[in-house]
Amino acid sequence: MTILGPQANVNPRPSGGTTRTPGAASEAVVDGSAGNLGQIFYLDANNITINGLEVKSGTADMIRQSNAHSGTAVRYNIIHDGRGDEGAQLAKCTSCVMEYNYVYDIASPGDALNFADSSDCAIRYNEVYNSTSENGAIYVAWGVSNVTIRSNHVHDNTLNTAKWGDPGGIMLGTAVNAATVAVHNNCITGNLPNGVTNKATGSLDAENNWWGAPDGPSGSGPGSGDAVSANVDYDPWLTMPPSDVCPPPAPNATITFHVHTGAAPGTGQPGYRVHVYNPGGGEIAWKDTDGNGDAAFLLNNGNYEYAVEKNGAYSARQAFFVLGVNKTINHRLSVVAITIGDHENPMGVHQGYRVHVYRDPGGAGGEWGWQDSDASGLVTFYMVDGDYSYRVEKNGAYGAAKDFTLTYSNDYSETFKLSKLTITIGDHEDPMGVHQGYRVHVYRDPGGAGGEWGWQDSDASGLVTFYMVDGDYSYRVEKNGAYGAARDFTITYCQNHSETYKLSKVTVKVTNKAGQPLQGYRVHIYRSTGGGGGEWAWQDSNAQGLTIFWMVDGSYSYKVEKGCYWSGAVDFTVTYSNDLALVHKATAIITIKVGDHYGGGHDGYLVRVFKAGGGEIANAWSAGGGLTTFELDAPGNYEYRVEKSGAASPKIALQACSSQTIEYKLSRVVIKVGDHYGGGHQGYLVRVFNAGAGEWGNAWSDANGFTTFWLIEGNYEYRVERSGAVGPKVAFAVVYCHDYDGEAGKDPILEYKLSKVVIKVGDHYGGGHQGYLVRVFNAGAGEWGNAWSDANGLTTFYLVEGNYGYLVEKNGVQSAKNGFTVTYCQDQAGDDALVYKLSKVTIKVQNGGGNGLPGYLVRVYNDPGSQWGYQWANASGLTTFYLTEGRYKYKVEKNSYSKWGDDSPFTVAYCTDKQLTHTVVP
Repeated sequence: MTILGPQANVNPRPSGGTTRTPGAASEAVVDGSAGNLGQIFYLDANNITINGLEVKSGTADMIRQSNAHSGTAVRYNIIHDGRGDEGAQLAKCTSCVMEYNYVYDIASPGDALNFADSSDCAIRYNEVYNSTSENGAIYVAWGVSNVTIRSNHVHDNTLNTAKWGDPGGIMLGTAVNAATVAVHNNCITGNLPNGVTNKATGSLDAENNWWGAPDGPSGSGPGSGDAVSANVDYDPWLTMPPSDVCPPPAPNATITFHVHTGAAPGTGQPGYRVHVYNPGGGEIAWKDTDGNGDAAFLLNNGNYEYAVEKNGAYSARQAFFVLGVNKTINHRLSVVAITIGDHENPMGVHQGYRVHVYRDPGGAGGEWGWQDSDASGLVTFYMVDGDYSYRVEKNGAYGAAKDFTLTYSNDYSETFKLSKLTITIGDHEDPMGVHQGYRVHVYRDPGGAGGEWGWQDSDASGLVTFYMVDGDYSYRVEKNGAYGAARDFTITYCQNHSETYKLSKVTVKVTNKAGQPLQGYRVHIYRSTGGGGGEWAWQDSNAQGLTIFWMVDGSYSYKVEKGCYWSGAVDFTVTYSNDLALVHKATAIITIKVGDHYGGGHDGYLVRVFKAGGGEIANAWSAGGGLTTFELDAPGNYEYRVEKSGAASPKIALQACSSQTIEYKLSRVVIKVGDHYGGGHQGYLVRVFNAGAGEWGNAWSDANGFTTFWLIEGNYEYRVERSGAVGPKVAFAVVYCHDYDGEAGKDPILEYKLSKVVIKVGDHYGGGHQGYLVRVFNAGAGEWGNAWSDANGLTTFYLVEGNYGYLVEKNGVQSAKNGFTVTYCQDQAGDDALVYKLSKVTIKVQNGGGNGLPGYLVRVYNDPGSQWGYQWANASGLTTFYLTEGRYKYKVEKNSYSKWGDDSPFTVAYCTDKQLTHTVVP
């Protein structure tokens, strides 16, 4: 159903330039006051349209939908003078629209336009004015979703705060799905307390609206326009009112600002920025002055403020107003003149000093600008009024900040006086000498920090002069690239300062080892220790052996040179203003290392040094990694040799031109105590002899059978020993630094191969017996070693060649010694093994009738001595023992029966079996 008035589809909004007038004869007025109506239109069907009417003076919702319907449209209507509730409220509405309506003068608690429990609806192109609702001029509430509020002019609504505290011209209730509501391109101005309020959970998209000010909304927003509540996304906003929604602008005028120096119109100054503000509010426009110093603005009628800015410094704001008349406002700058001078008489002026001006006192606020002083020492700035400071700089060193204040339209001048710094380069002679050509480096901070400020070389009077700003500094004196330590000083504003730096006199006297002066030796001075840093200077020693240098403090080194001789670097330290006398003995420190070609060093070798073709002049034992040290007059020709325990190398020539290390490399000789199965044997003593002389040294073979010797070239012998058994001497020759260790390219190791001797403890039945101790003796000497027979009765010994003996022992009974001979590397094993054959002794326990008695314990003893062993008689009454030759006795026991054998003691012969019987008599 469609209800059309005579003004259907005619825009009723004053802001849209309407031709309609409320109450005119051309309007179809539906007035609720005549019948004291509450609801004037009650909609209860789908697709109802109300278009082109004037609806007024209802005491309830003047246009109302309560039940669920779709397609409702309320458009092109004038709705006003609500006397108790909404202008139009559509509840439970789907796909509905309220558009192009002019709604005004709606009394509290009613809203101008309201959607409740609705979805997929729009409120657009309406003008809403002078609502005093307790909710909002436009209010969406309850279960609302997918509502668009667009291009509405919502203005000058003063809302009732009793219910919510902060209602808005557009407001969302608590139950709304805020994420589905969009508020765009609306003109929202003059609404109190808020332009937009969101009481729902989640953020409301209210971007790109005009809030009545270019700086955006106030409240939770940053600007000065209508306020917004929390949870409103207002950014970005429109900085100009949308022309299709807001009314046309008011009349305007052109305002020209003339920024100048001197009395108006004075000299116009280009490049100054003029800012225009709302009174007490944000900026609405700015321009930079042109070549004439002018900046013109077309401004609407109203009250404003402006400020002039240069480089971030702003003048105080000044108020002005626009009444539709073009006009010029003059703004006079202050001329600031600062002269860089000194406190000489007459005062000197100084060019090239940089004056930095800061936006705030104390050097704060960032730099405003800078200029370098001209030939008259002058810098000039054109500035706006305010509180400032300046600092004078030269080469990166800044004086303390000096504050100044500019009053509007008043010029300012000041003189900054530099301090004169003089530094004299002298010494502590009497009278003091002065020194030309020493470079003085001045630094921006104490301790040589902050970078270099400037430098000068001392003149014929030893003098350097600087004109400086106040501050804490330091200087260092340099000659030929060597710098003294930093010396701190402080410059006080407008006070001269002088210093004297005293050089140190350094003498180096060159002598021989005996202390006699040497002429013509060149002394080279280096800038750093260890001969580093490059050469500083040199001199040749005079007849007194002297060289003289005037030096700054620091750490240095020197070397002395003549012919082939170069000394090592000698470090020295020059302390400020203290002379230093050094004596250098022109000798060479020759270090002779007794080493090897693996880099090792060997202690305990005697090194002898000889004059070339002459006698011995010194000797020393190698120590501390094989090192020996000799101090020799240089240059000179010498010889040396290495000795140990009578072994001596040939003499080797050396030339003492400079301190150096010479290495004599020993040969590594490995002697292995092995066998012809490839095994190695530990615990054998290997002795090395000089050929035809005494023992050179010895070592015990390790777990692999190895012994290692570091030998001088020559002829040697070795032999192998153990426990008094001594092998014959074996000759070998050693070549210089040529190893005998089996490595690739070297001779193989020397190997002495032992003989493997197996001694079996058996019987004449071919059996072997475990647990018998076999002792081996050197012939005519002590015991060599021993071993227990294994499960096969075997014991094994590795022996050097020679004559030996052995015996077999068990439980204190020893056999006689048996002699045998060992041949070098020829085993006695297998068929040739040495066999000691035990005697089998059987003792039978029987009764008087000759029957064997089992279960009797037979104990065998040494005679006399302790028990040798025991057995229990078997079922036949037999016990069996394997015994070495000797005397024994036995005892038979059972329960209370204990009796020595009838034929005890008894004698056992070597490898002769024996049978004994013992008759038990009750």
